[in-house]
Amino acid sequence: MLKLKRRDIDEVVVVEMSGNLMGGPGHDRDDFHAFIKASLEEDKRLFVIDLGKVAWANSLGVGMLIGALASVRSAEGEMVLARLADRMKSIFITTQLTRIFQTFDSTDEAIQYLKQSKAAGAQ
Repeated sequence: MLKLKRRDIDEVVVVEMSGNLMGGPGHDRDDFHAFIKASLEEDKRLFVIDLGKVAWANSLGVGMLIGALASVRSAEGEMVLARLADRMKSIFITTQLTRIFQTFDSTDEAIQYLKQSKAAGAQ
């Protein structure tokens, strides 16, 4: 079962995931979708998805991330990924998802990127 934890750092929402990212019908997908939707309704637009404690993802789990990215972008926000384990990095490189997602080695780097990106967009 996938566990989600939210931390707000200034205007950035950090979503810490732990467990396996296995999409498909059921709680994981619904919970994650509701998590993102609730944050967007709070007018949060900057997201870091921390995958440091996610060991594995199936194609439906990756689809959950793609769906979240689409929702965030349609709300004029930005979402990045942080701390992908080696196995997860391999999935993202093999499937060329690194062309769609910005990835960072640490949550701090990801937060800095989003803050700078927001500041640049405000000018």
